[in-house]
Amino acid sequence: GFGLLALGIVAGHLLRSVDLRLVSATRSVIAGGDSGRLLVVATQVTALNTLRVLPLYLGAFVLMEEYVPAGGRWTRRVLGYLVPALLVPLSYQVIRLIGTPYDFGVPAMLSVAGVILVHALSPYPQGLFFRAFTFGMFSFGWQWLGMAPRLTGYGFGMGDLSVDVKNTAAFLGQEALLNQWSVVSCGLFVGIALVMAKFMVDYRNHLDLVRRHQAKELELRQAAARNLEARSRAEMQRLVHDLKTP
Repeated sequence: GFGLLALGIVAGHLLRSVDLRLVSATRSVIAGGDSGRLLVVATQVTALNTLRVLPLYLGAFVLMEEYVPAGGRWTRRVLGYLVPALLVPLSYQVIRLIGTPYDFGVPAMLSVAGVILVHALSPYPQGLFFRAFTFGMFSFGWQWLGMAPRLTGYGFGMGDLSVDVKNTAAFLGQEALLNQWSVVSCGLFVGIALVMAKFMVDYRNHLDLVRRHQAKELELRQAAARNLEARSRAEMQRLVHDLKTP
C-alpha cells in the first residue's frame, strides 16, 4: 500500500516528458485548427491525469483493506474510510511540495468516493487486477469532467494541461463540442466502473455460495460414510455374535 502511494507521488516527475509532449500537441492543434485532433489530445491528457493518480487510489484501497477488513463492524469500516479521505489529499500536498502542481479538485474527490464505494460494496478483498481496472475506469471517467469548459467554475479541471486544452477549445470555438464529449465520456467510463464493481461483488458472492454448497455436500457425504461405517460395524458385530452363539 505505501509502495503504491510512493509510486503515485513520484509519478508526476517520472511522466514530466509526457507533459511536455502534450503541451506541444496542444499547440499543434491551435496551429492546425483541427477539432478532431483536439478531442484526441483531450483524451491523452485525461489518460495521463488518470495514470498519474491511479497508484494513489490503489494504495489507499490496499491500506484500507489491510487495516479495516471489509467484513468488519460498521464502526471500524467508517473509520477505515478515513484512510483514503486523508491519505490521498495528503499525497497531493506532498506532490506539490516536490514541484509538480497537481490539482485536488472535484474529479479527485469523486475518485476517492469511488474507492470508498467499492470497499463498501465488497464483503471480501478483491484481486489487484479488478482493483486497478475498476479504479482506473472510475478515475478516467471523473477526470473527463475536468475537460468540460462549462464545469471549470465549479472546481473541475484546474490543472495546467486541462486548462490548456479548454483554452484551445475556446480559441477554436469548440467549447460546446468538448463539453458534450466530456460528459458522454464520463458517463460511459463511470458506468463501466459501476458494472465492474457490481461484477466483483456478484462474483465473490457466487464463489462464497459455491464454497458453502461444496462444504455442505462434503458434510453430507461424510455423514453418509459414517452411517455406512456404523451399519457395517453393527452387521459385523451381529455376525460375530451369531457365530459365537451355539
